[in-house]
Amino acid sequence: MDDIEKKFEICIDKNSWPLFGQTPIKLLRDPKIKLQAKALFGILHTYTYPKQLIGNPETTISLATLSKDAGLTDSNIRIWLKQLRDSGWIEIKRRGMTMTNRITLYGRSKAEQRKLERGMRKLKEIQYRLATDRKLAKCLNDSIRYRKSEK
Repeated sequence: MDDIEKKFEICIDKNSWPLFGQTPIKLLRDPKIKLQAKALFGILHTYTYPKQLIGNPETTISLATLSKDAGLTDSNIRIWLKQLRDSGWIEIKRRGMTMTNRITLYGRSKAEQRKLERGMRKLKEIQYRLATDRKLAKCLNDSIRYRKSEK
């Protein structure tokens, strides 16, 4: 086989390329969440694009495909999806009767996300106060200079 045939074979055989699924460390180390739910999160992530948890990737995978890949029944998949949803690691949105649900994966649990958002709001508030204080200090400084120049 020459180089062109090898390259062509590689291009055609994209389904055998190694894909990966990320699972956050905090999720992996959470003792309240069962091992099957943690594995299901990783399987869900293999069906998302982009392959990063930073942008909260989404997938529209069916329960039948998930159960086939995980080797579990549909009812078990529903149980583990519910556990992930209730703990805030995924969000499930219904798209219609005959369509698959849209599942959003989060790199942080919702509790952690809320804590981070509160911290960001406080930081913005502090930055606003600092900017206001600087304006006030500049105004006071200018008025002191003006009074000194009058004397």
